[in-house]
Amino acid sequence: SSSSSSSQDGSGSGFSAASRTYFLGPVLATRPAHFTFNVINATRVPCEVSISQREKDLTTGQKQAKPSELFTLEPSTVTVPGHDQRPVTVHFHASSIRTAGMALEVHVHDGSGAGAEPALAFDVQAEAMLPRVTVTRPTQCTPEGLPLVQFKRTLVQATRLATLALRNDSPLPAVVRLEPVPPAQRRPASSRLGTRPMSASQRSIRTPSKAGRAGTRLGLSKTAASSAQLPATTTTTTT
Repeated sequence: SSSSSSSQDGSGSGFSAASRTYFLGPVLATRPAHFTFNVINATRVPCEVSISQREKDLTTGQKQAKPSELFTLEPSTVTVPGHDQRPVTVHFHASSIRTAGMALEVHVHDGSGAGAEPALAFDVQAEAMLPRVTVTRPTQCTPEGLPLVQFKRTLVQATRLATLALRNDSPLPAVVRLEPVPPAQRRPASSRLGTRPMSASQRSIRTPSKAGRAGTRLGLSKTAASSAQLPATTTTTTT
């Protein structure tokens, strides 16, 4: 016989007994995710177990004949000793924003031909997405539609600070790094998001050394030293 328990890496993941579906996600679209369940042998006799999966159309609920290319099983066959259990890991690989599903079946083979019907069956639904960050302050924009940080007149050798307010609208944590963008690389509405847990917010300071006007453009990227922390569905500020 077989039953299952599970663990997961994706935030918000878990098993629904009502729908017999394991929900994996939301998870980051650029990173693989997985969860593990245990196949338990409640008898004294060792048994051979095979684990298979088929793609499932989430719109119609129909199972397809072919396996899903987004899911892999490790292992696909296993021997479970008597009164023991063995883990099976389901891997999800998505390179873009999407929702995918598959139907998983566990068959027990004891040599009597009784393995036609699955001893354990449930569905898996995974959601891959990317963080979505919005600049909520300043509200003033350039003619290109980019947020504009406008410094007031500043005395020579004095320091003035300006604050950016960033909001993460997704259920995933995000890293936003600020860097000056060279003129040759500038493009409208440049916004590139990082994918690691964020470090403490840093500040960018303008200290003029002589009279005159100056300006630069900041891009959101994954490589600059200054960064701001945006946990899931929260707002933070960087100065």
